[in-house]
Amino acid sequence: MEYKIVKIIDDKTVIINAGSNNKVTKFDKFEIYDIGEEVIDPDTGESLGTLDVIKETLNVVRIYPKMCMCRKIYKLDIFTGERVKSLNVDTKDISGGITDENHIKVGDKVRIIKK
Repeated sequence: MEYKIVKIIDDKTVIINAGSNNKVTKFDKFEIYDIGEEVIDPDTGESLGTLDVIKETLNVVRIYPKMCMCRKIYKLDIFTGERVKSLNVDTKDISGGITDENHIKVGDKVRIIKK
């Protein structure tokens, strides 16, 4: 199923419109992506799929019934806890700024990665 970024809290935290009602768990991950160019087999003319661009992979940190809070956890330290990486968010969605095609923005497509 496809979901979307619905809110950017800060440069480390986003809200996705999927929650416990969608069976999201703390063990799930989400990837933010853009649909890429379709690849066609030159011999058969068959579509082989698209070269999707994965912007980021996120960890679920808090779950609500209809949404979840996600962050990019890049290192887990047993003594100090989680280390959170800044996301390449579109700054105009949090406080204005420049745009870039790789920036994460409200409305970006998101899909769950089940373990």
